[in-house]
Amino acid sequence: MKIVVFTDSVTGNMAVFYPSYKNRNRPIGETDDDCLARTMANGIPEGTVTHVIEDSELPTDRTFRDAWEWVD
Repeated sequence: MKIVVFTDSVTGNMAVFYPSYKNRNRPIGETDDDCLARTMANGIPEGTVTHVIEDSELPTDRTFRDAWEWVD
């Protein structure tokens, strides 16, 4: 499943954004990519640098999650 990671402009921490692919109000016929784009437009501030990744790419150890940083 595709998710979005970005640096939260308020906290400075890396944020993980999970689109609601299974939302019962999702428009009929909307693709997962369209759903991702729509929810990003509604849920992430404009101008924020985002990275779309597979959820399996996130570390499984959440011990230091508040210290995660995105490195290109």
